[in-house]
Formats: sequence, structure tokens, C-alpha cells
Amino acid sequence: MKPSILQDDTHTAFRRSVQDMIEEHITSKADSWRKEGVFPEHLLKLCGDKGFLGISQPTELGGGGRDFWHEVVLAEELARCGVTGWTLSVLAQTNMLIPLLKDLAKGAKQKDILTSAIAGEYYFGLAATEPTSGSDMVNISTEARAGNNSFVLNGEKQYITNGSVADYVIVLAKTTKEKTADNGPWSLSLILVDTSLSGVKQKHLDTIGLKTGDTGYLSFSDVVVPEDQLLGQKSRGLPYLLDGLQRERLIGAVAVVALADQVLERTLDYLQETNRYQKPLTEKQVIRHRLVEMRAKLESARQFTYNTCAAYQQGDGVDEEILMLKIHAYQTAQDIISRCAHLHGARSFLADSWISHILRDSQAFTFAAGTPEVMRDLLSKHMQI
Repeated sequence: MKPSILQDDTHTAFRRSVQDMIEEHITSKADSWRKEGVFPEHLLKLCGDKGFLGISQPTELGGGGRDFWHEVVLAEELARCGVTGWTLSVLAQTNMLIPLLKDLAKGAKQKDILTSAIAGEYYFGLAATEPTSGSDMVNISTEARAGNNSFVLNGEKQYITNGSVADYVIVLAKTTKEKTADNGPWSLSLILVDTSLSGVKQKHLDTIGLKTGDTGYLSFSDVVVPEDQLLGQKSRGLPYLLDGLQRERLIGAVAVVALADQVLERTLDYLQETNRYQKPLTEKQVIRHRLVEMRAKLESARQFTYNTCAAYQQGDGVDEEILMLKIHAYQTAQDIISRCAHLHGARSFLADSWISHILRDSQAFTFAAGTPEVMRDLLSKHMQI
């Protein structure tokens, strides 16, 4: 995989350190973890000990104080490590939940939780999506009514990354009793919830892919949460969340393009090593042309992604570009993975083949952090059409 020309020797050294960790602790076990559906929970603390979590966060919080390109490198290498489910669990934490906590945490208690997250001591989840509302976060049902110096939380959340393993979840909940046409999204707040509290229930959801990850369901029944666990300002939860989702979408584009790149590399190796009629499959012109076409499409998606990362690193406004990436880069990568699977023939239909695992896993990138249809709708509003 060809790195961005904007990456320097420090990024190269960091990439090697991530690759070394993967080689030592993941590579030999990845196949069995995928086949047996093992969530390698212990790897989070290992990443924390090596300084991978919060690599771009301030050093005073336990972070690495590095630039955003280090997050890009981490996402690219983890995407290629063979355990896509766990990779998505980690990337959601490093590029959605930890940044949210860094921006919104107040008081010693919340900041202690943040530093522990960067150290890899806790798994976190974002509990926004609900069984009946899906992407319509304005109309969620979960409520957090005022108690005695507390919030009393009731509701359900579903399709939550890390949902059944999270030690803490950031919950989007209504904190204003009645939603009106005027307050709308301003009735929603973000609350940090310890999942060990009485009334919290967590359940793992069985999925067709991401067998090394965790997708969960949570319910809250009269859960008493101290009021000092409110993140940021009351009734500002949805704007905070929408800002955070943009970074998750950007790093997701980095990851899915890197995953497609690995699939294309491995497919090329397979076609060069596989003979039909006494010749490698790459001797067939139609095969070569398909490979060239896929490489060109993938490179265009990669450069679009890198350009957007560069602008994001500089602090430029890239909301529209990220929404475009969520459509273009994700769908380009999925198309390449699907076409590569076709070139593997019947083996891509075997349940335990590596290509079938990636084919299933890659579907999750499409709807994580918003479906293409939602992205098109948001983009049309940016375009004022």
C-alpha cells in the first residue's frame, strides 16, 4: 500500500510499530478468531500500553500529542490485520468516543475516565441508535428525567458497537420532557453511563459478519446516573454527536480503502499463482483489464481520502467532502471487494474462506455512522437543494 506523500519518517516509524504489534499478537490467531467468533478483548489494553489509543490526543491526558496522520496510519494497518470486527471497535473508540470525551469532559471524574480510556482500561460505546428510530436521532424515545442530583434513565438502544462489552456508554437521551417544534434536537443531551449501574442490561447481537467484534443491545430501566456525568451542556447532545460522527466517517473511509487495497493485493497474488489451461489466470487479458480498472478506481478513492485528511489536519472545513467520501470511497471499496470475490470463484462462497469473511465484514462500513441515503440527504442540504 502506497502511503500519502504528506506522511514523513515519524509516520513511517509509527506504521512499523503498529505492524510489529499485529505480527506478534494478531496475525497467527486471526483466522481462528474469525472462524470461532472470538472478540479479542485483551488487545485494547495492549494498544493502550503501546500508546496507540489517543495517539493524537494531548499528552497531559495520556495521549501521544501527534498529528492526525498518525490516526490515519493506525486505521490503515488495523484494517489490514485480519480481525475487522475488533478493528471497528477500536476505531470507534479512538476516533469518535475519545475525541468526544476530550472535548466535553468536565470535572476530575470524567477526565479520569478519559485518561483510563486512552490507557486501554475501558471499552466504550456510543448508544444513540434505537430499535424503532434508527438514523432518526431527533425522534428517539430514551429519556433522562431529572432526579435528586441525578438523571433517571429509561429506554433502549440497538446496533451499538461495543454494546455488550462496553464499560461505559455515551447515551443520547431526551432531557427536556416535551419535544416541540421549537426545541426539536435541543431536547437531547449526552450522558456518560457506567454499565455496571443497576438497571443497565447488555446483550450481544449475532451478526452475519464482524465475528471478531461486538454489536450489542442495551436497555435502561430506572438507571440513576449522577448529574455530573452530563457531557458538555444540557440539550446540546445532537450537535455534539453530529460533529463527532464526521471524524468517524473520515477514519472509516481510510480503513475501508485500506481493506480493499489488501483484498486487491491478495487477489492479484492468487491469480498469479493459479493456473488454468497451463497458464496463470493473469495471462488472460480480461483478468488483467479488470485488475487495472479496480486499481485505478481504488487509487482515486485513496487520493480523495488523503486530500480530505490533509484538509482536516489543517483545520479546514471538510463537512461536505466527508459526506461525499462516505458515499464514494465506501462504495468504491465495497465494489472492489465484491469484484475480487467474484475472481476467487467458488472459494468466495465457502463460509470459512478469508475472502468470504471480508465480503461480509465490509458490508458494515456502508451503514456505520449513517447509510449512503442519509449522506446524500445531508449533502443535499449542504448544497442547498
